[in-house]
Parts: sequence; C-alpha cells; structure tokens
Amino acid sequence: MKSFVKTVALATAVMAAPLMAMATAAGDEKYLLVSHAPDSDSWWNTIKNGIALTGDQMGVEVEYSNPPTGDLADMARIIEQATASGPTGIITTLSDFDVLSGPIRAADQGIDVIIMNSGTPEQARKVDALMYVGQPEYDAGYAAGLRAKGDGVGPFLCVNHYISSPSSTERCQGFADGLGIELGNQMIDSGQDPAEVKNRVPAYLSANPDTDAG
Repeated sequence: MKSFVKTVALATAVMAAPLMAMATAAGDEKYLLVSHAPDSDSWWNTIKNGIALTGDQMGVEVEYSNPPTGDLADMARIIEQATASGPTGIITTLSDFDVLSGPIRAADQGIDVIIMNSGTPEQARKVDALMYVGQPEYDAGYAAGLRAKGDGVGPFLCVNHYISSPSSTERCQGFADGLGIELGNQMIDSGQDPAEVKNRVPAYLSANPDTDAG
C-alpha cells in the first residue's frame, strides 16, 4: 500500500508541477516515468523537472525515459527494460494501445503501474493499471466547443499533433460536438515536426478561408 501511495503521489505531482527546478533523488524505492515524446519535444522538459523535484521531496529514486525519436516500438522496449529492472512503480503514457498494452500488462505483474497524460481511463482499466491521471479529453473539448459556439465560432481547425493517441482525437471530436457541427476534415494530422506543422496549418487555412477558429 505504501508503494502504491507513492506511485500515485508521483504521478499526480508530476502532472501538476510545471516549471520546477531540477533535482536529483536517491532512495530505497525507485520509480520510472516513461513517455512517448521524442527528444525534440521541449514540453516534456517541465515533466522531467517535475519528477526530479518530486522524487527529491519524497526521498525516492526517480528516472525519466523516452524514445529519442518518438518511435513507439522503441518505447515498448523501454517499458520492457524498465519492468526487468524491478522498480517499485512505473508511470507511463499510453499513446498507442495496440503497441504498448502488452508491455504495460506485463509490467503490472508485481509492479505498481499508473497511466498518465495520454490514453483513456477505459484503456487504463484494460491494461490493469492502478489508475489513470489525466482529464477526460472529450469533455474538455466539448466544453471548449460550447464556449466557442457562444462566441459565434463556426468552421474550425483542430491541429492533431499525435493522431494515434485517442485522447487527441477525442478532444477534437468533443469540440465539434460542442459547436454542434460535424468534425469531418476539420481535424488534420499535423505530426510533431514544427516545420511540418508550419506547412500544413497555413495550407489548410488557405484552402479553407472561412475557418473561424483553430
């Protein structure tokens, strides 16, 4: 029970603790956080800082791992290696259920596992995770769509940077439903390369000049 509480505390603290200073921790217990993000995704630097500081405050050893290029097969191997090292707990994203569910289920055999950030609560249950830390993305998108509808927004563009993750798609669908219009082709697969995003978004807006929001 004690290790479970610490795993939960680490997961929730990491998601709620951006812009923290880097720290180093060591202890009798070890927790690993595995994300799907490539090294080029600077957003995750705040997560690295957050888990380091949280580990220091809780007196446990922590480690962040990710596939350098964002390759999910590589991420699956990282989870398998993490499991083999016998940590107290693993906190991981579930960005692609088909690729990652097997390694995560295997990790659940004797190791506390929590899903965070991506995936869905239902998918977390399917891999026997202890819990899911994140927001219901459809509901978040729906609330934003209702607000946008009140502001008179019509056609929109949802830039999906991680289309294999169901949470990203659910957010776009919720926004469309909040507006009361079909999602259709208003969601684009932008990828994560900033240069590609800069190309694809203007191309869509040029082809769809009536777009009100993005």
